[in-house]
Formats: sequence, structure tokens, C-alpha cells
Amino acid sequence: SMKKKRAVLRATEGMSERGATRTQGIPRWTLNDWRKSADDIFDYKGSEKTLSRTPGRRELVPFGIELITFMKDTRRDSEVLTAKTMASFVRDVYPDWLESYIQGKKDTATAYESLLRLLRRFAYRHGFVQRTPSGLKEKLSDLIVVRDEFAQSFKKTYSGF
Repeated sequence: SMKKKRAVLRATEGMSERGATRTQGIPRWTLNDWRKSADDIFDYKGSEKTLSRTPGRRELVPFGIELITFMKDTRRDSEVLTAKTMASFVRDVYPDWLESYIQGKKDTATAYESLLRLLRRFAYRHGFVQRTPSGLKEKLSDLIVVRDEFAQSFKKTYSGF
């Protein structure tokens, strides 16, 4: 933020480049860029909010990274990933957050449906879409027939080698 840049520039005024980076814990190139544009940084009069806000709204789930890890692990283990399994994960691992989430709801049924909707939308936002069975998949018996036919033709063609 501009406030941090100004504070660092004031604190490192008159210091060497290496000494300033060591005391402030900021990469040398970053500090160099800030020093080059120090006039612009100190002359800026606009709102800090316009510079610090990221696009989009704030994520409602504070443990999003952990939830994504759980979702990936579940898929990796070839288990079914549903909003209900995600809700049970939240219930088991983050009961305090769940309590605070439920408090604002009308009743428990509404809270549960709201939680499931929240988790479905979270999953969709992070690229977890519903897996649907494909009509293109072959039946196992058909695949066995194809394999056996290929084995016979392979033996016939390459039996002399």
C-alpha cells in the first residue's frame, strides 16, 4: 500500500541499499523501484482503497485453501465429492465457523441448505464441476472382445519373430 511504501521510504532515507533491504525485509529491486518513484508515491493524493482493493467480492469461506485441498484429495482418492461431504468436512474441522454461520439463519434446515448452496458455488468457482457419466464409455464386455481380437491378430502377424 502507499502507506507502507511511504513508511519504508522514510525509514530508509539516507541508508545504503543493502542496509535498507536488510532492515525492512523488502527485496532490493522493489526498494529501488520505490526510491525511483518516491516523488510520485509522496505526491499521491487519491484514495488508498482504489489501490488496495482486488476485483470481486471478498471470499466468505475463510479456510478456502484447506477446503480446496480437501476437495482435491477426495477426487484424487477416487471418492465422490459432493456438497454433503464438504459440509461434513467443515462440520468436523471448523465447528466454530459453522456455528457463527448458522447463527444468522432462520432455522437449521435453512442454514443447512444455505451452507450446501455456498459450498456448491465455492466448488464451481474453483473449477470443480459436476462429473456426469459419459455415453461414450464402452461396456467392459465389449472392451474384452476388442482386446481378444487384437491379441489374436497380433499373434497371427508377429508369431514368426
